[in-house]
Amino acid sequence: MEVKGLRLSLRDQPVEPGAREEASFDWTVPKGWETEVLRLEPGTIVPLDVTVTTIDGGVVVEAAGAVTLMGECVRCLDPIEVHQEFNASEVFVYEDKRGQRERSSDEIESEGDDMDSTLLIERDSVDLEPLLRDAILAEAPLQPVCSDDCLGICVHCGILLRDAPPDHKHEFLDPRFAALEGFFDSLPEGEPQE
Repeated sequence: MEVKGLRLSLRDQPVEPGAREEASFDWTVPKGWETEVLRLEPGTIVPLDVTVTTIDGGVVVEAAGAVTLMGECVRCLDPIEVHQEFNASEVFVYEDKRGQRERSSDEIESEGDDMDSTLLIERDSVDLEPLLRDAILAEAPLQPVCSDDCLGICVHCGILLRDAPPDHKHEFLDPRFAALEGFFDSLPEGEPQE
């Protein structure tokens, strides 16, 4: 099984349904593999195990591996690493096979544009990128934290709450009452304070 980047050649794949081919290769991560909070560092080498099984009209591709995503804790902004294993599979079909079955108008309406998003075998090869993006980035945590009990930072002064003294707090006077600050302190002794 020949691989260039993430394009996997199927030229040597047996055509009998049920036939399986397996391959292991190293993938070098390019730029652009990231979410809003986590990223795969460009240049990282990711070992991949791929299995291709022939089915009627296409193939089932399975990919397994493990990655380390880099980012920052969303609470304290400390650098973190998220280790993630993945095992994903997807059906790829030959373009001339995807619309072969007659469908009623009700089926077409209920499917919407699902057929447009079908992964295709093009020029006897499949692109593993959509499969891996779903397996790695779509499954990555949306709010990664360095630990479940991370306290984060103080929203008023920015100090890490884990480093703050136990009595750390901020008192804020409502600006509408700022003129009254110290008013009772300025009253003469003995005058009633209500």
